[in-house]
Amino acid sequence: MPLSNKYFKKLRQKFAKELALHQKYDSWDRVIDHCLAVAARVDALSRLLNIPPKLRTQIVSAALVHDFYKRKQIELITQNGLPGYSQSISQSSQHLLEAGFDSTIAQLASSSEISNHPLLTTYATLGEISLDQLAMLIVAYCDFVTTEADWAIPSTVKENDIDRRAVLLSRKKVYQILDSSAFTSMCRVGHLIEKKFASLLNIPYLNLPEVIDSYIKSELLDF
Repeated sequence: MPLSNKYFKKLRQKFAKELALHQKYDSWDRVIDHCLAVAARVDALSRLLNIPPKLRTQIVSAALVHDFYKRKQIELITQNGLPGYSQSISQSSQHLLEAGFDSTIAQLASSSEISNHPLLTTYATLGEISLDQLAMLIVAYCDFVTTEADWAIPSTVKENDIDRRAVLLSRKKVYQILDSSAFTSMCRVGHLIEKKFASLLNIPYLNLPEVIDSYIKSELLDF
């Protein structure tokens, strides 16, 4: 994605507090880029789904901070294994609250974590869901499909960027503490959410990442 585009410059200005948190916790540049890309996707998907502006702002905020604690998380995993992963999730939520972010943003920021997969599954399969539940699905899904700050790769008849990212994550040494079922779960839950959104938008579900990126290119980027 063109992170130097005016749209992303406006994001950086409007959400300076979120990006300052990355600086405080010494985020890697690639992590910040990933969070900016997820933020653009949640912004686009929220607009496509007609999410009210106030909630959309909270969703974008959560996307921008969802990985601010990534460096510390990896340190904790390296030191303590699986318990370190759990510690990092609770600590990151606490730091968000201490930094002045409201509980909605703190909760949304952890949407894609493995511990939330059962809840995401429930929300994705409900006939009617609340806006808050929809917001959680949006943040989780856009994280699932976003590899660093890359545009979506065209889907095939069998897979899209959810499946590709799950494979990439499973190969990272630091995440090999997780059972392989965690990545299978990510694909299963991600595609359930995808089907929910696709039914609302009346599109083939595997094409959703491309539909989101097309919206970003046509409606959000400033050329």
